[in-house]
Amino acid sequence: MSDDRQRQQVLAAVDTSRQRAARLLAAANHPTMKHEIGLAIEHLDETVRLLNHKDEQQGDSTFAIVDMTLEEASARLTAVEQALEKYGPDAMLIG
Repeated sequence: MSDDRQRQQVLAAVDTSRQRAARLLAAANHPTMKHEIGLAIEHLDETVRLLNHKDEQQGDSTFAIVDMTLEEASARLTAVEQALEKYGPDAMLIG
């Protein structure tokens, strides 16, 4: 797969995750949940920064790190989503 195509796929995934984060942020009432969503958004921001960093060394290793940061954001959003589904808008994470 070309780097350009891979980059476009990652950007689309980031956009979808940002929309998911916005929905969860609107649904969550507890500060611990909002904090987790904020951390996920920071990971999404880092994903975009890494993707936009121009370097001769950029390649497979950069995309591996990009995938990791995207997966971490997704995992945080999934944890929040599952807690909200199970316990409702006042769900909280033990911090």
